[in-house]
Amino acid sequence: MHRAKVSVIFHELRSLKVAGGTQCASNNSWMSVLHSHEKWLVRKSQDAFTFTENIFAMMIVVLFFAVLYAVNSQSLYILNSGRGAALSDECLQDRIEQLRNCTWSQLTDASYLQSSVLNSSTNGAAHLGQVTETVTVNAYPFALSPPISVVRSNGSASIASSNASIANGDLVRVDSSLTWTVGLGGRAHTQATTALIAKYKP
Repeated sequence: MHRAKVSVIFHELRSLKVAGGTQCASNNSWMSVLHSHEKWLVRKSQDAFTFTENIFAMMIVVLFFAVLYAVNSQSLYILNSGRGAALSDECLQDRIEQLRNCTWSQLTDASYLQSSVLNSSTNGAAHLGQVTETVTVNAYPFALSPPISVVRSNGSASIASSNASIANGDLVRVDSSLTWTVGLGGRAHTQATTALIAKYKP
């Protein structure tokens, strides 16, 4: 709108220049000033940003940082998950080896597993945070009900179920599992391993 007004004044002064010769020098001075002012208005109108454009640019910046934060969080979650999986695998292998070293009567005794095997955590379990460990022993290949099951949680072990008849067999299946949480959302992860242990017959 300012540009249109300046253009009208500019054209009126040009007509005055043609009509009156005595005011030519004065008109030339005014025309020079107004022409410069017109250029300045045009340049300012081209360089300025509207409020909507500024808001849109701010939204793009906010969206960029939100995506960057989400990608960074997901990357950290994947790294922590891989680290937890490696630690849990090591813990499970240590527990299975500990169970292999038990005698047959010890392996098939829920009370012994509670007081002498699961009474302490394996190496590396402390780095997983809050861990729940479960050891299940059952006859193989024909499972009995209930199995021998001992659970370690919150630093103490408890017997979930027991079956003295399992000791009468010659082969058992041992399942050891770990459950822990990862990330701010507390996502639960579980990893397990299985081993077959036979009764030693001299």
